[in-house]
Amino acid sequence: MSNPKFYDRATDTGQTGEDGKAVYRLATYFLYQVDANNTVDREARQEDFDRFPVEYGVYDRTRQPDADGFPLAAWPGINAADRQGLADRGIFTVEKLAATDMARAPSDLREAQEKAKAFLAKTSSDGPKLAARIAELEDENAGLLDQIADMKSAIDDLKSDAQAPKLAAQVEKLKGEAEALQGEKSKLADEIAGLRTANETLTKDLAAAKKPAR
Repeated sequence: MSNPKFYDRATDTGQTGEDGKAVYRLATYFLYQVDANNTVDREARQEDFDRFPVEYGVYDRTRQPDADGFPLAAWPGINAADRQGLADRGIFTVEKLAATDMARAPSDLREAQEKAKAFLAKTSSDGPKLAARIAELEDENAGLLDQIADMKSAIDDLKSDAQAPKLAAQVEKLKGEAEALQGEKSKLADEIAGLRTANETLTKDLAAAKKPAR
């Protein structure tokens, strides 16, 4: 029998995205060789976690960030096989890998340790430079934000200036229409007054025509 192993596997959900491609989910799988003829390789169940808590704890630790250093799970310097081998030895960070005595470890893990030491050395030497560069970028970013704010204000002012003549023209147009309506109103008033005068004259003429001649 081999030691049980928990690992990640992408499984098809049977669904498709808006682009028509399959949608996957990350599942925890359980691999266990029961004997020479029987091997279990399926999605893990609660009973597997309960039966092999140590092995599951090692697997779960490889997937979690480590506050004590740079997690191997996020470091591209090693492959999944080396990461699992280091997890079996209780090594989950680049710092611990660099500091651990790996004299009796397999050659692949010793090579991983050399990579870890080189990575940390470069990070240490580049740290002040990166910090200074970050500070510069933050200052540049603050300056750009100020420039953007000034540009937005200038654009708003330009918009206001550009709209002012247009609004003035609209006001003049409305004034002209109002004056034209007033003229029409006056003209109609005059016509009404003329009709009233004509009506009064006609009424008088009719009354005079109805009187008997003497």
